[in-house]
Amino acid sequence: NVADEFEGQKNLLREFWVPVIKGIKDFRADVTVMAYPADEKALPADFYNVGFDVVFDANLNTALRSFDKKSIEKATTVLIHKDSMPETKRVAVFTDDNYVGRFSTIRITDDRQNKVVSTLNLLLGGMPSIYYGQETGNVQIDELAGTEAINWSDKDSVSGNAIWFNPMAEAKQMVMNKVPVDEQIRDKASACNFFREIVMNKKLQPALALGDYVSITN
Repeated sequence: NVADEFEGQKNLLREFWVPVIKGIKDFRADVTVMAYPADEKALPADFYNVGFDVVFDANLNTALRSFDKKSIEKATTVLIHKDSMPETKRVAVFTDDNYVGRFSTIRITDDRQNKVVSTLNLLLGGMPSIYYGQETGNVQIDELAGTEAINWSDKDSVSGNAIWFNPMAEAKQMVMNKVPVDEQIRDKASACNFFREIVMNKKLQPALALGDYVSITN
């Protein structure tokens, strides 16, 4: 987290981060420096102005998770529109992380809404940030938000399976993700293959990754 104040110290963005980022860029100019503001009060411009290249914006995240069209449109227009963003800067578009939890948990009964939010996450503009397991429909387990393992297979012998996690999931009467990954790969309609399809289309259509964002009233 990046804040302008910490334990009585103020003006950290300019007095601390400006020289730090300059030192990083002097060492290697092509490094991308990212900021995750500590709260929604911080404006992305505050971080762009001191040298950060990409900013995770909590306001856009809140809008996406609200599933409210007007809120999403307002947040997106402000942050991603080419006339309001510095040319060399980008906003990180995210719906899930270890602070806000997983969207699929609060919308666990409606896969359609999960797919809509996943599509916005990947195609809205800016730089998509995917939290591990999001692409397989992972859900969180109460106070263990963000720490759950990915359920690769129902077979305990599969390499990479976190067997130690199973008792925790069973105790909460939840599964790590609704369908194991190996089964999702075989199902064309699964969350995993839905993500793959969007990413493939993004590769085939450069405008989806590099095009300008324009609001169109319908």
